[in-house]
Amino acid sequence: MRRLSWIITIPFTLVVVVFAITNRGPVTVNLWPLPWIVELPLYLVVLGSLLVGFLVGGAIAWLSAGRRRHEARVTAERLRGMSAELTRLKRQQLDGSTARLPAPR
Repeated sequence: MRRLSWIITIPFTLVVVVFAITNRGPVTVNLWPLPWIVELPLYLVVLGSLLVGFLVGGAIAWLSAGRRRHEARVTAERLRGMSAELTRLKRQQLDGSTARLPAPR
């Protein structure tokens, strides 16, 4: 698994570095509702947009999974309670079964 990670990471990093080197030309970015105009290299605009999109998508996915995480916590808590009850009942059964053994003749 670790090798697969390197097999994917190294070429991806090389592509990003080559992209950044070849796209250093300035781009004017107008931050519309605000009165600011910024001049940035093209690679920063593209990679920054990808990063912001990734973070926004991750936040949306995390927020939408909140209900399932809550249900999983509740289910795990019920499982712990039932497991403790099962252990208690097994102990009770063992204690009761030794008391009910017939007396030797």
